[in-house]
Amino acid sequence: MFHSSTEEVTTGGDTSVSPMDRSGPNEISSYGPASVSSGSSHSPSLPRMASATSCSSTTTTSGASVIVAVVEGRGLARGEIGMASLNLKYPELVLSQFADTGTYTKRVAFTAIQRKYFNERKGLEYIQQLCAPEFGTVLMEVQAKYYCLAAAAALLKYLEFIQNSVYAAKSLKVSFKGSEQTAMIDSASASNLELVVNNRDHRSEHSLLGVLNHTKTPGGARRLRSNILEPLVDVDTINIRLDTIQELLQDEELFFGLKNDFFHCICVCVHLRFDLILEQIKTVMNDDTTYLKGSLNMRTQKCYAVRPNINEFLDIARRAYTEIVDDIAASNLSCYRVICQLLSTIHEHIHCLYKLSDAVSMLDMLLSLANACTISDYVRPEFTDTLAIKQGRHPILERMARQQPVSNNSYISEGSNFVIITGPNMSGKSTYLKQVALCQIMAQIGSFVPAEYASVRVADQIFTRIGVDDDFETNSSTFMLEMKEMSYIIHNVSERSLIIIDELGRWYQCRGRHRYLSLHLQFTLFATHYLELCQLETLYPNVENQHMEVQHTRSGDTGAESVVYTYLLNRGCTEERHYGLRAAEMTTLPSDIIQEAKTIASKVSQQLLAKYHSDPETKRQRAVYHLATRLLQTARNSRLDHDSLRMYLKGLKKQYEDGAAGSKAASVH
Repeated sequence: MFHSSTEEVTTGGDTSVSPMDRSGPNEISSYGPASVSSGSSHSPSLPRMASATSCSSTTTTSGASVIVAVVEGRGLARGEIGMASLNLKYPELVLSQFADTGTYTKRVAFTAIQRKYFNERKGLEYIQQLCAPEFGTVLMEVQAKYYCLAAAAALLKYLEFIQNSVYAAKSLKVSFKGSEQTAMIDSASASNLELVVNNRDHRSEHSLLGVLNHTKTPGGARRLRSNILEPLVDVDTINIRLDTIQELLQDEELFFGLKNDFFHCICVCVHLRFDLILEQIKTVMNDDTTYLKGSLNMRTQKCYAVRPNINEFLDIARRAYTEIVDDIAASNLSCYRVICQLLSTIHEHIHCLYKLSDAVSMLDMLLSLANACTISDYVRPEFTDTLAIKQGRHPILERMARQQPVSNNSYISEGSNFVIITGPNMSGKSTYLKQVALCQIMAQIGSFVPAEYASVRVADQIFTRIGVDDDFETNSSTFMLEMKEMSYIIHNVSERSLIIIDELGRWYQCRGRHRYLSLHLQFTLFATHYLELCQLETLYPNVENQHMEVQHTRSGDTGAESVVYTYLLNRGCTEERHYGLRAAEMTTLPSDIIQEAKTIASKVSQQLLAKYHSDPETKRQRAVYHLATRLLQTARNSRLDHDSLRMYLKGLKKQYEDGAAGSKAASVH
């Protein structure tokens, strides 16, 4: 765990404006940096616009000291975010720029500094000076990224002023990670899906990270956590990872050799430059030199706490101490110069250590993912234009449950991309929604997934809206929070997004707010208690109804009816009607009130069914639509041989003819 204090950086004063933003210097607001360790009290202060505040946060990954600078655009560039982060213990400057309209987390405190330090030209100069030659290609990627360069300038200036840290020229690894390389998962979705932290117990391992984390190095743990929060979108890269995991699983000697003696295998990674670096260090440094923590500041303070002329012997001792300290300071300065010369000598070889660190952390992460496959029965996913999962399971629930959880099939395609899921409370709707999202994320990080078969369409964004209550901190009602979340989703959704919505509008009627998502190509899973929404299937051919099945049993002695939850997903809308009234029957409410409620509910249901009744022509058009989408899907992704393909097409033809005949018969009657 690590302790971090977080500071805000807002802009002020004059600064240059990038050609990307001609709206004027008042259109940019900058935030950052977030620091772990504080600088010396005697260090030069960075000019600020507000007093500093701080807060604490922890993480379950390895101890890390990370500083982050963030820039947010305004005006025409509103929603454009630039970030620069640097880990002090594992020095790598990571630049990122992406679009985001979400709010900042409430657990982070900010401190304002002058805007002039967010200068993109200065940031580019810093990167040109500090970037190691082996990573120089990053300059081509970031030259037009105004916001991440501005954040980098503020970050490096903060290191110099507050942390008293300056990096030598050509010694820093610099990389750019934009959102176009990874899928976007907002913080609310990461929390809802429990990707890295369990919502009930933050120390628990019952999260996706806890399920997959079998790493042995801090670098491997950090890389796994980063990949879970930012899954890949490049299918070729994902397949390379899957090939590696499959090779590890097929070669038991290699897998268990790496697993049981991982650190010894690292020692085999020998490079001639490693010996050269070690030889140069040993030439200058003593063999017994070790890294020490702490300082003598407190001891020195005690030494000078007593006033002069109180004790003659103490005065003499202090004068001698001062002379010795001055001599030590001069000696330290000479030693520091020698060490600086040593560092300048080995800097030209430092890039090979970066590459070794990357390779080890990647191998550690892939070995961890392979290890997770041996604990549970996972399958390698395929990547097509369809999300099809056979007997999928919830990976976290599978780890927690004492018995095997119920598995379910999932199918979403361009022809049926909006799935409405109905069912009573506690029937498993929320668990199923999270299961689909977690399997999607596991596939995109290059992991096998808990299923018998899995075909996944790569998603560039994953949105969830699960469980919102009133927020007293922001004085926002449930309605307001849900509308804010849906507004964020609608403004950022793309055709390749995956959207998970659980009980939108559970406290109010919102029938008209679902139409937008049902008319676009993103994959959407929508759980609801509003059974009238099932009628959307008759209006839009891409809408499909599914439900969580329940069974009813009666006691032989008392004749009392009880509900058995199967947690199985089936086709169609749930046949459970007014299950809230059934719950009321179990209470002490008067029977005449319950009977009156049943009568009213029955009349309302009949009116809604009459309103949404579909005509035969609508059914025929729906059959044509589904036939066309199945044919397109077959043309894109089919791997069947000639005879199997002919049989499949005959089956599609028969399904269409049966559907068309049914619609004609309905029109006659």
